[in-house]
Amino acid sequence: ERLVHLGHRRKRRLAMKKQACPYQQQESLTVDQVEPTEIRSTLDSGRGSISEPPKCPSCRNALAPQALLFDEGYHSHDFYQFQRMEEWLANADAIVFVGTSFSVRLPEIALEHARAQKVPVYNFNTQ
Repeated sequence: ERLVHLGHRRKRRLAMKKQACPYQQQESLTVDQVEPTEIRSTLDSGRGSISEPPKCPSCRNALAPQALLFDEGYHSHDFYQFQRMEEWLANADAIVFVGTSFSVRLPEIALEHARAQKVPVYNFNTQ
């Protein structure tokens, strides 16, 4: 699986337009869906440069890496399935962390929840 997924980075207000592109908030694109086709091999190999940004096959807008900006949260993009994680945490009898430094937000959120709800936490870190 690719570490950097492709998709739009748009604010919610743009997604509320009449015919919002599904790749703005809800779905991710695979490399096979990226246009123009000559960019696909460069993206697949991770080598070389591209002369123009990849485009969305649905709305033809330029794509950016699917990542959160400082002013965005996981709730603002359906494809992160953040509500699903919240449901898992709410029903957890214990939380197990494996190989995390707790320097990113998701493990931090889970740890905060565990402390607040007095859920047992197990941390396995080999380094």
